[in-house]
Amino acid sequence: MKNIILALALIVVELASAQTPERVYSITKEQRPIEWYQEQENLWLKTLKKDKKNEAAWSNYYESIRAQWILGGRQTEGDKDYKAVLDSLVKECYKTIPNSFEANYLMHRQFDSNATDQEYFKYLEKAYAIDPLDVRTYEIFIAHYELIGDKEAWNSFEKKYFNANVISGAVYNWGYNLLSELEENAIVFTAGDNDTYSLWALQSVKNFRPDVQVINTSLMLKDKYRIRILNELGIETSAFRFDSIATMQEFEERKKLLFTKIFTNEKNIPVYVSGSAVFQFEDDFSDDLYLTGLAYRYSEEEIDNISLIRRNYEKRYLLDYLTMTFSFNIQDKIADQLNSTYLPAFIKLYKHYSLMEDFEAKAQLLVYLKSISEKTGQYETIMELIRDC
Repeated sequence: MKNIILALALIVVELASAQTPERVYSITKEQRPIEWYQEQENLWLKTLKKDKKNEAAWSNYYESIRAQWILGGRQTEGDKDYKAVLDSLVKECYKTIPNSFEANYLMHRQFDSNATDQEYFKYLEKAYAIDPLDVRTYEIFIAHYELIGDKEAWNSFEKKYFNANVISGAVYNWGYNLLSELEENAIVFTAGDNDTYSLWALQSVKNFRPDVQVINTSLMLKDKYRIRILNELGIETSAFRFDSIATMQEFEERKKLLFTKIFTNEKNIPVYVSGSAVFQFEDDFSDDLYLTGLAYRYSEEEIDNISLIRRNYEKRYLLDYLTMTFSFNIQDKIADQLNSTYLPAFIKLYKHYSLMEDFEAKAQLLVYLKSISEKTGQYETIMELIRDC
Protein backbone atom coordinates (compact mmCIF):
# COMPACT_ATOMS: atom_id res chain seq x y z
CA MET A 1 0.00 0.00 0.00
CA LYS A 2 2.84 2.40 0.84
CA ASN A 3 4.38 1.75 -2.59
CA ILE A 4 1.07 2.52 -4.31
CA ILE A 5 0.68 5.74 -2.35
CA LEU A 6 4.28 6.73 -3.20
CA ALA A 7 3.71 6.02 -6.88
CA LEU A 8 0.53 8.08 -6.90
CA ALA A 9 2.32 10.90 -5.12
CA LEU A 10 5.07 10.88 -7.75
CA ILE A 11 2.49 11.00 -10.54
CA VAL A 12 0.76 13.95 -8.89
CA VAL A 13 4.08 15.78 -8.52
CA GLU A 14 4.98 15.05 -12.15
CA LEU A 15 1.60 16.32 -13.39
CA ALA A 16 1.84 19.40 -11.21
CA SER A 17 5.30 20.25 -12.55
CA ALA A 18 4.39 19.59 -16.19
CA GLN A 19 4.49 22.83 -18.11
CA THR A 20 1.93 23.86 -20.68
CA PRO A 21 3.21 25.87 -23.64
CA GLU A 22 1.81 29.37 -23.96
CA ARG A 23 1.01 31.47 -26.98
CA VAL A 24 4.03 33.44 -28.17
CA TYR A 25 3.11 36.80 -29.63
CA SER A 26 5.31 38.85 -31.93
CA ILE A 27 7.54 41.13 -29.86
CA THR A 28 5.72 44.10 -31.38
CA LYS A 29 2.72 42.99 -29.32
CA GLU A 30 4.35 41.61 -26.18
CA GLN A 31 7.91 41.30 -24.89
CA ARG A 32 8.95 38.71 -22.31
CA PRO A 33 12.35 37.82 -20.77
CA ILE A 34 14.63 35.78 -23.04
CA GLU A 35 14.44 32.87 -20.59
CA TRP A 36 10.69 32.67 -21.15
CA TYR A 37 11.18 32.41 -24.92
CA GLN A 38 13.78 29.69 -24.40
CA GLU A 39 11.32 27.77 -22.26
CA GLN A 40 8.56 28.17 -24.85
CA GLU A 41 10.86 27.03 -27.63
CA ASN A 42 11.49 23.76 -25.80
CA LEU A 43 7.83 23.25 -24.91
CA TRP A 44 6.56 23.87 -28.44
CA LEU A 45 9.29 21.66 -29.90
CA LYS A 46 8.09 18.82 -27.66
CA THR A 47 4.56 19.46 -28.91
CA LEU A 48 5.75 19.30 -32.52
CA LYS A 49 7.56 16.03 -31.94
CA LYS A 50 4.27 14.55 -30.77
CA ASP A 51 2.24 16.03 -33.62
CA LYS A 52 3.97 17.57 -36.64
CA LYS A 53 0.62 18.70 -38.04
CA ASN A 54 -0.11 20.93 -35.06
CA GLU A 55 -0.41 24.37 -36.70
CA ALA A 56 -0.22 26.38 -33.48
CA ALA A 57 2.96 24.55 -32.49
CA TRP A 58 4.74 25.57 -35.71
CA SER A 59 3.76 29.22 -35.34
CA ASN A 60 4.65 29.52 -31.66
CA TYR A 61 7.89 27.59 -32.12
CA TYR A 62 8.83 30.06 -34.87
CA GLU A 63 7.94 33.12 -32.78
CA SER A 64 9.88 31.86 -29.75
CA ILE A 65 13.08 31.39 -31.77
CA ARG A 66 12.69 34.65 -33.68
CA ALA A 67 12.14 36.64 -30.49
CA GLN A 68 15.35 35.28 -28.95
CA TRP A 69 17.47 36.43 -31.86
CA ILE A 70 15.85 39.84 -32.07
CA LEU A 71 16.33 40.38 -28.33
CA GLY A 72 19.94 39.18 -28.52
CA GLY A 73 19.48 35.89 -26.71
CA ARG A 74 21.14 33.70 -29.31
CA GLN A 75 23.18 34.34 -32.40
CA THR A 76 23.77 31.00 -34.10
CA GLU A 77 22.73 27.38 -33.94
CA GLY A 78 25.71 25.26 -34.88
CA ASP A 79 26.96 26.66 -38.16
CA LYS A 80 23.62 28.25 -39.05
CA ASP A 81 22.81 31.90 -38.56
CA TYR A 82 19.49 33.30 -37.41
CA LYS A 83 17.86 33.50 -40.83
CA ALA A 84 19.05 30.08 -41.95
CA VAL A 85 17.51 28.41 -38.91
CA LEU A 86 14.15 30.08 -39.44
CA ASP A 87 14.30 29.49 -43.20
CA SER A 88 14.71 25.79 -42.54
CA LEU A 89 11.94 25.77 -39.94
CA VAL A 90 9.44 27.47 -42.24
CA LYS A 91 10.25 25.25 -45.21
CA GLU A 92 9.72 22.18 -43.03
CA CYS A 93 6.41 23.61 -41.84
CA TYR A 94 5.26 24.19 -45.41
CA LYS A 95 6.34 20.72 -46.46
CA THR A 96 4.37 19.20 -43.58
CA ILE A 97 1.13 21.23 -43.71
CA PRO A 98 1.15 23.10 -47.06
CA ASN A 99 -2.57 23.86 -47.07
CA SER A 100 -2.67 25.42 -43.60
CA PHE A 101 -2.93 29.08 -42.65
CA GLU A 102 0.24 28.90 -40.55
CA ALA A 103 2.45 27.44 -43.29
CA ASN A 104 1.42 30.02 -45.88
CA TYR A 105 1.55 32.90 -43.42
CA LEU A 106 5.05 31.94 -42.29
CA MET A 107 6.26 31.45 -45.86
CA HIS A 108 5.35 35.03 -46.71
CA ARG A 109 6.55 36.46 -43.43
CA GLN A 110 9.95 34.78 -43.54
CA PHE A 111 10.85 35.16 -47.21
CA ASP A 112 9.04 38.18 -48.63
CA SER A 113 11.61 40.79 -47.54
CA ASN A 114 14.17 39.31 -49.94
CA ALA A 115 11.73 38.41 -52.72
CA THR A 116 11.48 40.23 -56.02
CA ASP A 117 8.21 41.24 -57.73
CA GLN A 118 6.23 40.06 -54.73
CA GLU A 119 7.20 36.44 -55.40
CA TYR A 120 5.86 35.38 -52.01
CA PHE A 121 2.70 37.50 -51.98
CA LYS A 122 0.74 34.46 -53.19
CA TYR A 123 1.37 32.77 -49.84
CA LEU A 124 -0.12 35.70 -47.95
CA GLU A 125 -3.16 35.68 -50.21
CA LYS A 126 -3.60 31.94 -49.64
CA ALA A 127 -3.30 32.33 -45.87
CA TYR A 128 -5.96 35.04 -45.96
CA ALA A 129 -8.22 32.87 -48.13
CA ILE A 130 -7.90 30.01 -45.63
CA ASP A 131 -8.72 32.20 -42.62
CA PRO A 132 -9.76 35.78 -43.42
CA LEU A 133 -10.44 36.42 -39.72
CA ASP A 134 -6.87 35.81 -38.55
CA VAL A 135 -5.66 39.34 -37.89
CA ARG A 136 -1.98 38.54 -38.40
CA THR A 137 -2.32 39.02 -42.15
CA TYR A 138 -3.91 42.45 -41.82
CA GLU A 139 -0.76 44.36 -40.92
CA ILE A 140 1.14 42.78 -43.80
CA PHE A 141 -1.60 43.66 -46.28
CA ILE A 142 -1.65 47.22 -44.95
CA ALA A 143 2.11 47.59 -45.38
CA HIS A 144 1.93 46.03 -48.85
CA TYR A 145 -0.78 48.38 -50.08
CA GLU A 146 1.00 51.36 -48.54
CA LEU A 147 4.14 50.25 -50.35
CA ILE A 148 2.47 50.26 -53.77
CA GLY A 149 0.15 53.20 -53.07
CA ASP A 150 -3.18 51.35 -53.39
CA LYS A 151 -5.28 53.56 -51.10
CA GLU A 152 -8.57 51.74 -51.66
CA ALA A 153 -7.20 48.36 -50.59
CA TRP A 154 -5.20 50.04 -47.82
CA ASN A 155 -8.33 51.63 -46.36
CA SER A 156 -10.21 48.34 -46.59
CA PHE A 157 -7.64 46.49 -44.49
CA GLU A 158 -7.23 49.43 -42.12
CA LYS A 159 -10.92 49.10 -41.27
CA LYS A 160 -10.60 45.32 -40.73
CA TYR A 161 -7.53 45.95 -38.58
CA PHE A 162 -9.18 48.61 -36.43
CA ASN A 163 -12.35 46.58 -35.91
CA ALA A 164 -10.30 43.54 -34.87
CA ASN A 165 -9.02 45.53 -31.86
CA VAL A 166 -5.42 44.53 -32.49
CA ILE A 167 -3.81 47.70 -31.15
CA SER A 168 -3.99 48.73 -27.50
CA GLY A 169 -6.18 51.74 -26.81
CA ALA A 170 -3.19 53.32 -25.07
CA VAL A 171 -1.14 53.05 -28.27
CA TYR A 172 -3.93 54.82 -30.15
CA ASN A 173 -3.97 57.52 -27.46
CA TRP A 174 -0.24 57.98 -27.94
CA GLY A 175 -0.67 58.13 -31.71
CA TYR A 176 -3.49 60.65 -31.42
CA ASN A 177 -1.35 62.96 -29.30
CA LEU A 178 1.61 62.66 -31.65
CA LEU A 179 -0.49 63.58 -34.69
CA SER A 180 -2.22 66.40 -32.81
CA GLU A 181 0.97 68.40 -32.33
CA LEU A 182 2.13 68.41 -35.96
CA GLU A 183 1.78 71.35 -38.33
CA GLU A 184 -0.69 71.17 -41.19
CA ASN A 185 0.40 68.92 -44.10
CA ALA A 186 3.52 67.88 -42.22
CA ILE A 187 5.68 64.82 -42.72
CA VAL A 188 6.54 62.65 -39.71
CA PHE A 189 9.10 59.84 -39.70
CA THR A 190 8.31 56.70 -37.74
CA ALA A 191 10.52 53.67 -37.17
CA GLY A 192 8.57 50.52 -36.34
CA ASP A 193 5.22 48.75 -36.26
CA ASN A 194 3.65 50.31 -33.19
CA ASP A 195 4.44 53.94 -33.99
CA THR A 196 3.30 53.51 -37.61
CA TYR A 197 0.21 51.31 -37.69
CA SER A 198 -1.51 53.28 -34.93
CA LEU A 199 -1.09 56.55 -36.88
CA TRP A 200 -2.26 55.00 -40.15
CA ALA A 201 -5.36 53.53 -38.49
CA LEU A 202 -6.29 56.86 -36.92
CA GLN A 203 -5.89 58.60 -40.26
CA SER A 204 -7.80 56.00 -42.26
CA VAL A 205 -10.58 54.89 -39.92
CA LYS A 206 -11.05 57.95 -37.71
CA ASN A 207 -10.12 60.49 -40.41
CA PHE A 208 -7.87 62.20 -37.87
CA ARG A 209 -5.06 64.27 -39.39
CA PRO A 210 -5.13 62.66 -42.85
CA ASP A 211 -3.16 65.70 -44.03
CA VAL A 212 -0.03 64.36 -42.29
CA GLN A 213 2.23 62.07 -44.30
CA VAL A 214 3.53 59.25 -42.10
CA ILE A 215 6.79 57.90 -43.53
CA ASN A 216 8.18 54.68 -42.12
CA THR A 217 11.99 54.66 -42.24
CA SER A 218 12.18 50.90 -42.89
CA LEU A 219 9.82 51.13 -45.86
CA MET A 220 11.95 53.97 -47.24
CA LEU A 221 14.56 51.34 -48.09
CA LYS A 222 12.05 49.70 -50.44
CA ASP A 223 12.39 50.97 -54.02
CA LYS A 224 8.68 51.35 -54.85
CA TYR A 225 7.88 53.19 -51.64
CA ARG A 226 10.91 55.45 -51.73
CA ILE A 227 10.42 56.39 -55.38
CA ARG A 228 6.74 57.18 -54.82
CA ILE A 229 7.48 59.37 -51.77
CA LEU A 230 10.29 61.23 -53.51
CA ASN A 231 8.20 61.84 -56.63
CA GLU A 232 5.43 63.31 -54.46
CA LEU A 233 8.00 65.65 -52.90
CA GLY A 234 9.46 66.63 -56.27
CA ILE A 235 12.84 65.08 -55.46
CA GLU A 236 14.87 63.39 -58.20
CA THR A 237 15.03 59.67 -57.41
CA SER A 238 18.03 58.45 -59.41
CA ALA A 239 20.57 59.58 -56.80
CA PHE A 240 18.95 57.49 -54.07
CA ARG A 241 19.18 53.92 -55.27
CA PHE A 242 20.43 51.37 -52.76
CA ASP A 243 20.85 48.29 -54.97
CA SER A 244 24.38 49.16 -56.14
CA ILE A 245 25.84 49.99 -52.71
CA ALA A 246 28.89 47.91 -51.81
CA THR A 247 29.84 49.03 -48.29
CA MET A 248 28.07 49.96 -45.05
CA GLN A 249 29.75 53.37 -45.12
CA GLU A 250 28.31 54.04 -48.56
CA PHE A 251 24.90 52.89 -47.37
CA GLU A 252 24.95 55.28 -44.39
CA GLU A 253 26.08 58.18 -46.58
CA ARG A 254 23.33 57.51 -49.11
CA LYS A 255 20.73 57.26 -46.36
CA LYS A 256 21.90 60.54 -44.79
CA LEU A 257 21.66 62.30 -48.15
CA LEU A 258 18.17 60.88 -48.67
CA PHE A 259 16.84 62.17 -45.35
CA THR A 260 18.63 65.51 -45.81
CA LYS A 261 16.79 66.00 -49.09
CA ILE A 262 13.45 65.32 -47.41
CA PHE A 263 14.20 67.53 -44.39
CA THR A 264 15.17 70.41 -46.71
CA ASN A 265 12.53 69.76 -49.37
CA GLU A 266 11.88 72.60 -51.80
CA LYS A 267 8.13 72.55 -51.10
CA ASN A 268 8.87 73.77 -47.55
CA ILE A 269 6.82 70.96 -46.06
CA PRO A 270 7.43 70.86 -42.27
CA VAL A 271 9.20 67.64 -41.27
CA TYR A 272 9.11 65.91 -37.88
CA VAL A 273 10.65 62.81 -36.38
CA SER A 274 8.64 60.78 -33.87
CA GLY A 275 10.27 60.45 -30.47
CA SER A 276 10.19 56.70 -31.09
CA ALA A 277 12.34 57.13 -34.20
CA VAL A 278 14.69 59.94 -33.22
CA PHE A 279 17.52 57.52 -32.35
CA GLN A 280 17.94 56.94 -36.09
CA PHE A 281 18.62 60.63 -36.72
CA GLU A 282 20.53 61.88 -33.67
CA ASP A 283 24.03 61.28 -35.06
CA ASP A 284 23.50 63.27 -38.24
CA PHE A 285 20.74 65.78 -37.47
CA SER A 286 20.63 66.41 -33.71
CA ASP A 287 21.62 70.09 -34.04
CA ASP A 288 18.55 70.80 -36.16
CA LEU A 289 15.95 68.69 -34.35
CA TYR A 290 13.85 70.53 -31.77
CA LEU A 291 11.76 68.67 -29.22
CA THR A 292 8.11 69.73 -29.47
CA GLY A 293 6.47 67.02 -27.35
CA LEU A 294 6.24 63.50 -28.73
CA ALA A 295 8.08 64.59 -31.87
CA TYR A 296 11.10 66.59 -32.98
CA ARG A 297 10.72 69.37 -35.55
CA TYR A 298 13.51 69.77 -38.10
CA SER A 299 14.60 73.38 -38.45
CA GLU A 300 17.85 75.04 -39.43
CA GLU A 301 16.69 78.13 -37.52
CA GLU A 302 16.27 78.15 -33.75
CA ILE A 303 12.78 77.32 -32.47
CA ASP A 304 11.17 78.37 -29.18
CA ASN A 305 10.27 74.78 -28.50
CA ILE A 306 9.25 75.20 -24.85
CA SER A 307 6.25 77.22 -26.06
CA LEU A 308 5.31 74.42 -28.46
CA ILE A 309 5.68 71.78 -25.76
CA ARG A 310 3.45 73.80 -23.43
CA ARG A 311 0.85 74.38 -26.16
CA ASN A 312 0.73 70.69 -27.03
CA TYR A 313 0.50 69.58 -23.41
CA GLU A 314 -2.11 72.14 -22.37
CA LYS A 315 -4.25 72.40 -25.49
CA ARG A 316 -3.80 69.38 -27.79
CA TYR A 317 -3.02 66.24 -25.82
CA LEU A 318 -5.58 63.89 -24.29
CA LEU A 319 -3.78 62.46 -21.25
CA ASP A 320 -6.24 60.81 -18.87
CA TYR A 321 -5.22 57.39 -20.17
CA LEU A 322 -1.77 57.82 -18.62
CA THR A 323 -3.20 57.42 -15.13
CA MET A 324 -6.46 55.52 -15.64
CA THR A 325 -7.44 52.73 -18.04
CA PHE A 326 -10.53 50.50 -18.14
CA SER A 327 -9.52 47.83 -20.63
CA PHE A 328 -6.83 45.23 -21.24
CA ASN A 329 -4.81 44.49 -24.34
CA ILE A 330 -1.80 42.22 -24.71
CA GLN A 331 0.04 45.27 -26.06
CA ASP A 332 -0.44 47.44 -22.97
CA LYS A 333 3.16 47.03 -21.79
CA ILE A 334 4.39 48.05 -25.24
CA ALA A 335 2.24 51.16 -24.80
CA ASP A 336 4.07 51.87 -21.54
CA GLN A 337 7.34 51.94 -23.46
CA LEU A 338 5.90 54.27 -26.10
CA ASN A 339 4.67 56.55 -23.32
CA SER A 340 8.25 56.97 -22.15
CA THR A 341 8.69 59.28 -25.16
CA TYR A 342 6.66 61.87 -23.23
CA LEU A 343 9.37 62.10 -20.58
CA PRO A 344 11.95 64.38 -22.27
CA ALA A 345 9.31 67.02 -23.05
CA PHE A 346 7.54 66.66 -19.69
CA ILE A 347 10.80 67.09 -17.78
CA LYS A 348 11.58 70.22 -19.78
CA LEU A 349 8.07 71.55 -19.15
CA TYR A 350 8.22 70.68 -15.45
CA LYS A 351 11.34 72.82 -15.07
CA HIS A 352 9.63 75.62 -16.98
CA TYR A 353 6.60 75.54 -14.67
CA SER A 354 8.98 75.65 -11.71
CA LEU A 355 10.66 78.80 -13.04
CA MET A 356 7.27 80.36 -13.70
CA GLU A 357 6.11 79.39 -10.18
CA ASP A 358 3.04 77.74 -11.67
CA PHE A 359 2.69 75.27 -8.83
CA GLU A 360 -0.72 73.91 -9.80
CA ALA A 361 0.43 72.98 -13.32
CA LYS A 362 3.64 71.62 -11.90
CA ALA A 363 1.77 69.35 -9.48
CA GLN A 364 -0.45 67.91 -12.23
CA LEU A 365 2.52 67.28 -14.50
CA LEU A 366 4.29 65.49 -11.66
CA VAL A 367 1.40 63.00 -11.55
CA TYR A 368 2.05 62.09 -15.19
CA LEU A 369 5.81 61.93 -14.70
CA LYS A 370 5.40 59.53 -11.80
CA SER A 371 2.85 57.35 -13.59
CA ILE A 372 4.92 56.98 -16.75
CA SER A 373 8.25 56.44 -15.01
CA GLU A 374 6.86 53.87 -12.57
CA LYS A 375 5.52 51.76 -15.44
CA THR A 376 8.81 51.91 -17.35
CA GLY A 377 11.15 51.29 -14.41
CA GLN A 378 12.62 54.81 -14.59
CA TYR A 379 11.05 56.30 -11.49
CA GLU A 380 14.21 56.94 -9.45
CA THR A 381 16.08 58.33 -12.45
CA ILE A 382 13.30 60.74 -13.39
CA MET A 383 12.75 61.88 -9.79
CA GLU A 384 16.45 62.62 -9.49
CA LEU A 385 16.39 64.71 -12.68
CA ILE A 386 13.65 66.97 -11.28
CA ARG A 387 14.64 66.80 -7.62
CA ASP A 388 15.90 70.40 -7.38
CA CYS A 389 13.10 71.97 -9.42
